[in-house]
Amino acid sequence: MLTIKKRRLVFYLLVFLFILVSPVIVAYAMGYTIDFSRGSISKVGGIFVKSAKGGFSVYLDGEFQKETSLLSSGALLTGLQPGNYDLRIEKEGFKFWVKNVKVDAGIVAEIRDVLLVPDPIRLANTTKEELYTINLANQKNKNYQLTRGGDLLDLNKSVVSSEDSENQATSSPKVIATKIKFFEKVGEYIFLVSRQGFLARLNPNDNSIETIGRLGFFIDERPFKFRNAGDYVFVIDSAGGGYLLDKNELKNTFHSEILEAYFDKEDNKILLVRKDGLEVVWLADNPRQPFQKTGDKEVVFTSKDKIKDARWFFGTNKHLIIQTDKNVLLTSIKKDEDSPVVLADWPVEYISTSPELPDKIFIKKKGVSYKIEL
Repeated sequence: MLTIKKRRLVFYLLVFLFILVSPVIVAYAMGYTIDFSRGSISKVGGIFVKSAKGGFSVYLDGEFQKETSLLSSGALLTGLQPGNYDLRIEKEGFKFWVKNVKVDAGIVAEIRDVLLVPDPIRLANTTKEELYTINLANQKNKNYQLTRGGDLLDLNKSVVSSEDSENQATSSPKVIATKIKFFEKVGEYIFLVSRQGFLARLNPNDNSIETIGRLGFFIDERPFKFRNAGDYVFVIDSAGGGYLLDKNELKNTFHSEILEAYFDKEDNKILLVRKDGLEVVWLADNPRQPFQKTGDKEVVFTSKDKIKDARWFFGTNKHLIIQTDKNVLLTSIKKDEDSPVVLADWPVEYISTSPELPDKIFIKKKGVSYKIEL
């Protein structure tokens, strides 16, 4: 057993060590590092990287740093001197991911939503249930028909008449709107464009029509397109002009050739597809990026090849699937995040994604539908 004198000696020693080490602990807690060899103190930073798939290895400037467990999807690197680092993520069975990251003093650079792509990329046959899910959007107008004369018919409702030669009662689909040029079922409503260029919203439950206004559409034989999310509706006219409506009030217009428009899963961004590039319009402030405010528009991708379509990859809500006339690509909406990854090095007939199947990408090749799972 220790004597009272020895106990006091141990106590004083511990107090001395605490006094000696405390400044170092406090310095590290405040983001500083101490170089004892040089006798200097400097403020440091860090990097936090996160992927949906755990069990990856982290490298900085080619040097191994740490490996996460299969259950851990994030890694924190601390004590880094300010400067630029080549961050590399590796996982067996996946393509490596690399990005140049700037570390500032006293700040942890956050790299979230790293998407690791399988290597090699495998195509699998789609199921009937998956095909039904991705084709739901194509079924929205099946209960309605527009005649050459501009009458919109509700095929589920009929009117009875007795005008045939034998004076027998017959029925025909009910006319619910007239003088219509284009229509589309959007959510619970039907949006109409009249031959005079007016936009209106029809409630199919009671056939009431609410006129929204004449927004300056260009009208020819190319059909209008309508996309919606929550209170937002995006209209593309015959010339590719885009019109964003919020609660049926015109919020913004985009006067350029837009092929398609798609809302993201959170309804706070909209993707505008043009034949030579992609733009993202922010419908709400991005809390992680102070420069991405409501109404801001960013060019996130450009291409020398002709773009035919692009879709959100709903698994992250921050990546895009792009169909060009030559291939299918995957890219981030952050232009400096990573280089586009080739998912299919040959032309396809269509691409599709769905919020209900967020980690799957659907393509059609030579009449057969396939899926790629990330």
